[in-house]
Amino acid sequence: MTSSSLIPALFLAAIAVAVIAILLSALVRGIPWSGSMQRVFSRSSVMLSPLKMLENYRANNVSKVIEGYFKAFTDALSAEDFVRAEPSLKRAIDKACAVSGPSSDTIANHLLSALSSILSLADKHQIHLENLSLIEELIQDRSALLRGMAEAERSRLALKKRRDAGGKAVPQWAVVELKKQFESLNDQLQTNRLSLLSQFGEAFESVIRARSRISLTVH
Repeated sequence: MTSSSLIPALFLAAIAVAVIAILLSALVRGIPWSGSMQRVFSRSSVMLSPLKMLENYRANNVSKVIEGYFKAFTDALSAEDFVRAEPSLKRAIDKACAVSGPSSDTIANHLLSALSSILSLADKHQIHLENLSLIEELIQDRSALLRGMAEAERSRLALKKRRDAGGKAVPQWAVVELKKQFESLNDQLQTNRLSLLSQFGEAFESVIRARSRISLTVH
């Protein structure tokens, strides 16, 4: 089976498992269980949540796609194909910063790995990266912003759950404040994304320029 046909097949399999989980959940609800068995099944039903399974499936696929973009960069760098490496790097960063599926730690690890590859090339030719600390700070900032976004979403859902339980709608002032919070975080993430693209590009180009000057001097 080719890779193009494998992904749809896996997706259909995930849906089939989700449907089975729903049917099993409906079946066992009518069966009397002891207290301990109910707790065990309750935990199992959470684990087998169809929505959670599909979310995990999507997040895993997005992570693999992003990993592929960063691998294209490191492969080009290893082959010293710098013409291909630079656009590959920008594409990888842009894709990683454009999605919300992977965790903040996953995104940070990809970005730090790309930075490490550039740093290794710089060290090889004894080149100092002027903006190294700035890139590291931008990566830390992105992780903090993504965690803030996740926390804001948890707070929104918790508030809605409490209000629904009491038969009340979420107050308009809370809706407005939450909207402002999300918009602010989104704006900061976009600014961070542009800064990362700029600073990574500057670091990579500075290494290539310095490497070219060293090569010309040696020859």
